[in-house]
Amino acid sequence: MKKIMILVVVFSFVLIGSLSAQELGFGAKGGLNLGTYVGKDVEDANFRTGLSIGGFVTLQLNEMFTIRPEILITQNGATNKYELYGYKVTSKQRLNWLDIPVLAVVNVLPNIKVFAGPYIDLFLNGKNVVKILEESESKKVDRDEMTAVALGVVLGGSFGITDNIDVELRLTNGLNSLAKEAEDADYKPFMFQFLCNYHLK
Repeated sequence: MKKIMILVVVFSFVLIGSLSAQELGFGAKGGLNLGTYVGKDVEDANFRTGLSIGGFVTLQLNEMFTIRPEILITQNGATNKYELYGYKVTSKQRLNWLDIPVLAVVNVLPNIKVFAGPYIDLFLNGKNVVKILEESESKKVDRDEMTAVALGVVLGGSFGITDNIDVELRLTNGLNSLAKEAEDADYKPFMFQFLCNYHLK
């Protein structure tokens, strides 16, 4: 809870400081995720694909610096393969989150930017599919199994194709375990995201 409060305070100062921005813009974005889990309790977790879609606001402070809050629906998860009583088991988990990053963007060159910042994820829903031999079972991931709020950091860069369109590669790394109780398991989300931004203004 203390971490959440600190992050909320940081977000507030960032947004308040941005009110004096010279230029306000907005746009839409979407793309592909390659996600997995990392942590001391994670073994043989493979990447799984997912999607992200949402929008953003740009608050230009000067020619070099921009603040960019975003709101996205983001899928992450992982694929695990292991043996159980001599049988090969494949487990595929997909989790859906309301993803809220606040990024500091630096214009390195006219069409090249780098960015970094924190994010807050709010858990929406999820599904876990377990396959043994030819049989598979799908199970809903309940809210009481997952942490309601996940925190993390974003690092990345983008390349402008036109004045309105740019593509970006970002890395997101979770800071807290997704398990409801931290002592139950230590597994954090880790993702590569390939996104396209369309600036409407």
